[in-house]
Amino acid sequence: MAREIGTDPVSGKPMSVRMGQYGPFVQIGTKDDEEKPKFAGLRPGQKMDSITMEQALELFKLPRTLGQTAEGEDIVTNVGRFGPYVKYGAKYVSLKEGDDPYTVELARALELIRLKQEADANRIIASFESDGIQVLNGRFGPYVTNGKKNAKIPKDRDPKSITLEEAKVMIEQAPERGTGRFGRGKRGGPPGKKGVATTAANGDGKSGEKKDKAAKPAARTKKAASADKSAEGGAKAEKSARGSSPIPKGVANVVRKGRSAPAKAHARKTAARAERAPGTPKTPAKRARS
Repeated sequence: MAREIGTDPVSGKPMSVRMGQYGPFVQIGTKDDEEKPKFAGLRPGQKMDSITMEQALELFKLPRTLGQTAEGEDIVTNVGRFGPYVKYGAKYVSLKEGDDPYTVELARALELIRLKQEADANRIIASFESDGIQVLNGRFGPYVTNGKKNAKIPKDRDPKSITLEEAKVMIEQAPERGTGRFGRGKRGGPPGKKGVATTAANGDGKSGEKKDKAAKPAARTKKAASADKSAEGGAKAEKSARGSSPIPKGVANVVRKGRSAPAKAHARKTAARAERAPGTPKTPAKRARS
């Protein structure tokens, strides 16, 4: 998506407004030119379909050189990916709300630089610039860092007395960023969560939680198989016991299956009949008639 807005009076190249990854911008020249095109992002409130040629030319006034620091470093103001800033030497200071990079003056830029330097002085305890190592004041106390790894300084140790060699040893022994004493990875959360271990074990990108759910029926089947095996063993023991017990098979089934009260009463009568001696009449009357 692009809209031609005119011709640059200095270079004679076409000017257009386009939409980029970080928002709308004005471009001078084309990608087919020998020289790389110039770019300038639109200011807040400016629209692609209404920006004028004059407004677009104003955007190319940045970067602006405001002057120099006491050490002779150039002070430049510009707008970057993270907003407007002041640069002095190789360091950057973000402009505060209300500071306009198109109109900010040297005095204001020097004040922002001073505030930045004071903040850095309170934060930086020691700096070994040749090795890229610093001793800093952090949110949770002083620590040593090389930009890739951080090493916490013991409470009983004066951070100002740490030497370069000691700092190197501390960084070497420090864990990698994103890991801790509990073995947490950079991504994926703490171990033991459902799905994380399963995914790692299977070595694929599918959800481990789904695999856990899919594995549950198999777990239930195994449990049921174990119960069936126990029941089978109990049945064998019962069958073996019936060989030496006066309780007939039907009675044992009633007791094992836990039938209703009438069924249990019938089982007791059946057991009583089984306990009588062979040839004994069922009732006294029948015994008299015989």
